[in-house]
Amino acid sequence: LEPLIGFFVNTQALRIDLRANPTVGELLAQVRATALAAQSKIRSVRAEGLPKLSAAGTGDRTFYSVPNAADPFSTNYSGLFLLRIPVFTGFDVAYRTQKAKEEAEASKASAERVEDRVILDVWSSYYALRTSTQRVQTTRDLLASARQSAEVADGRYKAGVGSILDLLTTQASLAQARAEEVQSRSLWFLSMAQLAHSTGALVPKAAEITGVTTTKQEIP
Repeated sequence: LEPLIGFFVNTQALRIDLRANPTVGELLAQVRATALAAQSKIRSVRAEGLPKLSAAGTGDRTFYSVPNAADPFSTNYSGLFLLRIPVFTGFDVAYRTQKAKEEAEASKASAERVEDRVILDVWSSYYALRTSTQRVQTTRDLLASARQSAEVADGRYKAGVGSILDLLTTQASLAQARAEEVQSRSLWFLSMAQLAHSTGALVPKAAEITGVTTTKQEIP
């Protein structure tokens, strides 16, 4: 999480639970919830400096064991209203309110940095996948060209009009083209996995890239 939040002076740390391996959406929800909690703390601290009115009431009934009494019981009720008005608290509430505001601003800024980093990671992974897709197509074209050149050189050699050096050169080029095509497909799968990781989604099914063309991938 360090690359997302970073280390900044006078910022509020974001407490995020990563034990359940949250998705990107759940991670952003935790970050936003932390920022909202910091905003709520401002109202809570500010309310401590406001007048408070409280009320309380009780009731009881007492029974008497007096034969033939006109009233065998008595009922009593009582009520209480209490008004508390802070007169002077040594500016404690004002200082704590200002501190809560600063912490809320820091939490908001940290949450925005996390969101910006997630967005950057998603778009970077997306364009890396597009680049890998184009590379697969390019290496496939090069492989087809190298295969054709090798077949021509083999035919010329068998016909006695080509040298063994030309044949070996084209075969080496074909082997190199095959290696590059395999590597490009490997990088394509890695780019797909990185995009799935950045978006927090399950690893999507890989497109069929064994044909001549590849399927264009879009951000879900």
